[in-house]
Amino acid sequence: MLSIKEVAALVEACAGREDRAHVLLYIILALGTAGRPEAILELTSGNIDLKRGLIDPRQPGRQHPRKRRAIVPIADAVRPWVTDANGKIIVYRVPIAERKKAPGGPTHFTRETSCIKTAWQAICKDAGVIGATPKTLRHTMLTWLAERGVPKEQRMTLAGHSAQDTTAKNYEHLSPDYLRAAIAEIDAYFNELAKLTKAHLRYKNDTGLTEPTAA
Repeated sequence: MLSIKEVAALVEACAGREDRAHVLLYIILALGTAGRPEAILELTSGNIDLKRGLIDPRQPGRQHPRKRRAIVPIADAVRPWVTDANGKIIVYRVPIAERKKAPGGPTHFTRETSCIKTAWQAICKDAGVIGATPKTLRHTMLTWLAERGVPKEQRMTLAGHSAQDTTAKNYEHLSPDYLRAAIAEIDAYFNELAKLTKAHLRYKNDTGLTEPTAA
């Protein structure tokens, strides 16, 4: 588990770095959903249902019987990061070499990524965080929720550990109370995190110059 100060240090190590924007987005989504790394890295705009306010990390045509993927309400702190999603959610912004840049042209190109291990290790080193992996964020949030008194059933559902029958899997997320306590505490975590970092956490911020979206 990471302390909230360590998470803030990781966010600071990413902020304002276009080549680390994908890891910052990963951090937001990992904390905001308590999802498994592979599920987060596979997210596309097709998994985001803004109208119903849900993130459904299941991939069409694939079964996840052993490692279930929970349909998660979009936390307030997460929504601005996925509102304009188009295609793959997490992409790596690769700097274009100076010799290849066109005058007035783009400074980066995007590349899909299925792994953030190398960038993550560099960010941990800069942040002074030892022994953490991308999956540690999942454990961090689940521990936070337990400490804040979120019911076990909600924590198990969020983690994809609950034994759900067909009806529950198909319809439980339509209930207005679905994971309400868990999502409220996820937003509470982001509120505390915001006190420890100058990086903007409520909107997409690749360069540090973007104007904030109203909360």
